[in-house]
Amino acid sequence: MTKAVFRVDANKEIGIGHFSRTRALADEIKNLDFTPVFVTKNDSKVIELLKDSEFEIVKFNGEAENQLETEIEAILSVCPTLVVFDIRSTSHELIAALKKYGIYVVSFDDLGEGRYLADIVVDANLSEEKNPKKLETNTRYLLGEDYAVISKECRAAKKIRRDEKFIQRIIVSCGGSDPSGVTPKVVAGLSNLSTDVEVELILGPDFAPSAKLNEALLNSARTFDIVESPKNLFERMRKAQLGIISGGITLFEAAFLGLPSIVVCQNIAQLKNLPKFEAIGGIINIGLSSNNPILNLTPIVRSLESEEKRKAMSRALERLIDGKGVDRICGAIMEVMGR
Repeated sequence: MTKAVFRVDANKEIGIGHFSRTRALADEIKNLDFTPVFVTKNDSKVIELLKDSEFEIVKFNGEAENQLETEIEAILSVCPTLVVFDIRSTSHELIAALKKYGIYVVSFDDLGEGRYLADIVVDANLSEEKNPKKLETNTRYLLGEDYAVISKECRAAKKIRRDEKFIQRIIVSCGGSDPSGVTPKVVAGLSNLSTDVEVELILGPDFAPSAKLNEALLNSARTFDIVESPKNLFERMRKAQLGIISGGITLFEAAFLGLPSIVVCQNIAQLKNLPKFEAIGGIINIGLSSNNPILNLTPIVRSLESEEKRKAMSRALERLIDGKGVDRICGAIMEVMGR
């Protein structure tokens, strides 16, 4: 079988969304006679996340003085035909070193100089008009929501029927690590929400114990259901009537599942994801968490009590994200490789 390297990292600072996306693509690409191998830094959360999987992991020292050479050596040690990057920015030197050996390169959300040497750049957040092309090369750009990667687990959850009549359950999911500490603000912001509504707090696999969260829970007038790293996250999202989420990968997953959502962004990059979702009326955009020391969420939740309003939001989101992004990306890879 042909080896395909997935070069990705995960930690509390950058979250685990990049890993989740590459894992979803790796699961699909196995069916196309590729053997996926993950290459990651030796202190990356990826190692723990894959410990019980069938995937091979190659580690390298991300703190080495000659990190670039060490990274290239780790990738080349696999002898891959294809390398998929999800590290947000690649250098010209890195990609050039791989292209010298005739390796095909795919890169996600890449705004580095290496993108101009890649065979394929995938960015569900960009449109053709906003794509920063400084050089005219043979790179193929797969841009927009049609290329959002939705995992097979998320797609499977779509078959669950949602009871849309009343808001019975709100799910709060702020990513795998919640680097900006959105969750405690959400707890405080829902403190006076009716206890007739269940609120589930999803704590991701890299969520660190938080004194702020404990304080917010103790000071709240209501209770919250705390769920740590659930394996059935997507089923829970499908059953909820409303989401309070961050603007990363979770936004696309929630949209595919037709979950009307209030979105609080962890960073500027997430904020840039929102205009199209907001324009179709599928979400309520709160903006950056750092700009909102207090989230007054209860009035917003009450404004969404109308079943018809939430149904309209749900249908708009489902039309935007059809869940076929992985198939389109795999098809483009096979075309570029002439397979």
